[in-house]
Amino acid sequence: MKFYFSGISGAAEVALLQAAGAAHILVDPHQAPLVADWAGVDRVKDNGEYARFAKGVPLPSWADYTADAASYTWLAAPDTIGDEAATAAAWAQVRGTVPNLAPVWHWGGAAELGEAAHRVLLERYLADDPPVVCIGGLVPYLRSRRNEKLSPEARKAWNKERKATLRRLAPLCKANPGRFHILGLCWVTAIVELADHIASADSSLWVRAPARYGDMLFIHTRSGKLSQAPARVLPESAALDRPERCVASARALQSYVQARASSRPVLAAA
Repeated sequence: MKFYFSGISGAAEVALLQAAGAAHILVDPHQAPLVADWAGVDRVKDNGEYARFAKGVPLPSWADYTADAASYTWLAAPDTIGDEAATAAAWAQVRGTVPNLAPVWHWGGAAELGEAAHRVLLERYLADDPPVVCIGGLVPYLRSRRNEKLSPEARKAWNKERKATLRRLAPLCKANPGRFHILGLCWVTAIVELADHIASADSSLWVRAPARYGDMLFIHTRSGKLSQAPARVLPESAALDRPERCVASARALQSYVQARASSRPVLAAA
């Protein structure tokens, strides 16, 4: 598994990732100019749909979006959040126009299409043999809600729900080894569970955990697993400032997935 660092909103995040020695980054069309001069890094390009959906940022034209396609390992095809049918129609229109184009399949699309049709759509994407199939829409199912004012019962129910999501996602990834990129894989437990089975993933967890929660990502000395805990309880990080925590977290995340990839490489599907 490769981990692509996302969450680049300005020059500060670029500097932090460069200090961490990041090998892989994901940017959308509006972030791309921030990394245009970053030589030697493996880049993939998101289509900008999340920025449009969340912030109203307009999408670029298809010509502008794909003009520098050769600079990226792959580009995410157009998708429409909340509309699986429109996303499928867009893929049918652009498929083959760019050789390194990756379709986007929404985790929640079964609610619109039905379970059987949704799975058939995924099989169609896989049969097109793209560089990867992106699985989007998982953030609402896997995100942390620790800063929300939930009752103990609601918190317990939420934790149970996202564990159930992971139990459904893992077999799909294991059945299609090395075929998926998970967009916004924002949960350490999911990263650990899926690392040996997916081609890649991305998220802004490296910066969000230190900034929003005051946490650190680190490799547990006993289990060897990627872990997350408050920086104040970790002797090696208690005195670090926020930028230093971000850099250390990014290094730990990258070291973990690289170690997993070298010891248990993902096999291509037959």
